[in-house]
Amino acid sequence: MIDQYLSSTLKNYETKYLKRLQNMSAYDAKHEDKTIQSIKQFARENTEPYSRKCTVGHFTASSFLLNSNMTHTVLTHHKKLNLWLQLGGHADNCPFLHEVALKEAYEESGLSRIHFLRCNFLASESLNVPFDIDIHKIPENQSDMAHLHFDFRYLLISPENKLVKSDESHDIKWIEIHKIHEITNDQSILRMVKKFNYLKSQNFILHNK
Repeated sequence: MIDQYLSSTLKNYETKYLKRLQNMSAYDAKHEDKTIQSIKQFARENTEPYSRKCTVGHFTASSFLLNSNMTHTVLTHHKKLNLWLQLGGHADNCPFLHEVALKEAYEESGLSRIHFLRCNFLASESLNVPFDIDIHKIPENQSDMAHLHFDFRYLLISPENKLVKSDESHDIKWIEIHKIHEITNDQSILRMVKKFNYLKSQNFILHNK
């Protein structure tokens, strides 16, 4: 079943964010539409999409967390996956994915002040509208069978700089946004970079340090 929060989130993502991103040179309309339709189908077919009990896949949330000058973002070297990734984690039965993204950012970064980065075309909906959605496969491991993560990604910002590595990470760093391609070739992360750079270039971001 598609709950009210999910329905509203997807509608605002599609009609507000994607509407502004259509003029971006790297915009992939087919990919975005396929992702949205797959999310809806998954929610209709599974009774516990926010729970890890749904073994075929589940909702997750993550963030593109920026420093106050919006020149760097946080990446963590994930222990289990052995990859450089954005901060994030499982919904664990919380249906409010923007809250999950914020909670995970706090827990995984060690920062004490983190805020949602608002865009001028979203107004009051800014908090619960992701700026990217991704579906990716998690390989089989000792704990779980191979499954999908339906990941909702949010723009966050922090005025602080000192990061503290969590138990789930080999390392954590502020990475210059224009150098992220030197750290990872993950296409979904590079897509977030392109989206952020475009939003910034169009003066869509309301930046309060």
